[in-house]
Amino acid sequence: MKYLLLFIAIPTILFSQQWDNRKWETLELYSKNEKLVMRDRVILDIKCYEDGDCYAVGTYQALYLEVFKYDYSNNIWQLIYDGNWDAFNTPEEEWPDIIDQPMSANILSDTTIFIYYYNTAMINIFNFITEEYDTTHYEPAYPFGDAILEENGYGMASVGNFVYTTTNNWVDYKYKDIEFPSSAYNVPIKILYDNRFTIADYDHGKCYFTVSSDGLEWERFLVGEFYPNSIYFIDKNIGFITGGVINAGDSKDDAIYKTTDGGNSWYEVLNQYNQPASWGIYDIVMVKDQYGIATSKTGLVYNSTDQGETWEFDILNQVEKSIFPSYLMSENKTCYMILPKQGLLSYDENLFGITSVPVYNYKSLSVYPNPVESELNFYDNYSIQGLYNLRIFSADSKLVIDKKVFIENGFKINLDLPSGTYYILLEGDEYFYSKIIKE
Repeated sequence: MKYLLLFIAIPTILFSQQWDNRKWETLELYSKNEKLVMRDRVILDIKCYEDGDCYAVGTYQALYLEVFKYDYSNNIWQLIYDGNWDAFNTPEEEWPDIIDQPMSANILSDTTIFIYYYNTAMINIFNFITEEYDTTHYEPAYPFGDAILEENGYGMASVGNFVYTTTNNWVDYKYKDIEFPSSAYNVPIKILYDNRFTIADYDHGKCYFTVSSDGLEWERFLVGEFYPNSIYFIDKNIGFITGGVINAGDSKDDAIYKTTDGGNSWYEVLNQYNQPASWGIYDIVMVKDQYGIATSKTGLVYNSTDQGETWEFDILNQVEKSIFPSYLMSENKTCYMILPKQGLLSYDENLFGITSVPVYNYKSLSVYPNPVESELNFYDNYSIQGLYNLRIFSADSKLVIDKKVFIENGFKINLDLPSGTYYILLEGDEYFYSKIIKE
């Protein structure tokens, strides 16, 4: 579904739970067809490889598949595949079968994409380098509710009242009628770190965490009285289920439940109503296993700094508010917020836990050269005048420089630091930050 002093330092209370228009970086999606505007595009998955290349797969107006590659030099996502057909100038009766509403997708490390389609509930394999489709592996009788596939070949799909599981990239699969009053079409699914298949099922006003090791035998654990939307686990023990407590008029209190024993028992960590009408929590992610973000309707978020034990409500003023849910994912130390019909927001995860005030107070700081060998100059910052605290953190959030500086008509500093990535925070009457590479 993604939201940039060399005396002894006095310990500082750290806050970094806020998200705002200065620290979120909007990643616009460009298309070769000028008619295909960003507002009609939905992102399904993002994958970054060890060589630094990042790809996003999405769908335009739920019609056909698109693949984007991130251009670091220009800070944009460039379209590299668009289905090779023109939806606007092709008669509908001539549209190819492959446009049947891509519902979800998983990008794997070998540049293949498993695509799950809604109406026909078929799975296709697509290599976005060779632009070749593989055969359809599976075609059940009901539409997909949700589908996922992990790098190790384990996958799940909810179809009608059935749950399908695989351990070898859908070459073979098992299916099970879950036999619960609610349909599998509406329930979130998740494969955990220990390869357990899980469902968050809704049954007569209650949420159950339903688990299987083989896809055939399932065990249910009561979570709470709410409707589930997503499952998220930090490790094999600590996890969360998000959703909403249903009220009159179809509104829902925002709800999050947490487990610390792998799902055997759960306790409530959030149950809150916000105006305009809450619709529940749709997604959740943990940064550095400690800092939590949970999303509701687009523009409404919750933040946590204590591994999800407590949550603080916040509003993102830089996005267009809508009833559409926004989704989260963490990839390559970047947290992405996927905004349906608006694009992506991204946030550098390393800033969590190092700022001395909420990060929305920080503005971009211009420095050069970057990368830098020794002397770093602060330039075009003539509005920055006076006494400031200069704090520099390494990529693993260790404070390496902390000193007071007086700034007048620019400033420069010699960096006697090992090679690597660093974060500069300049804090005084105003707050500034920059990310640098030390050679």
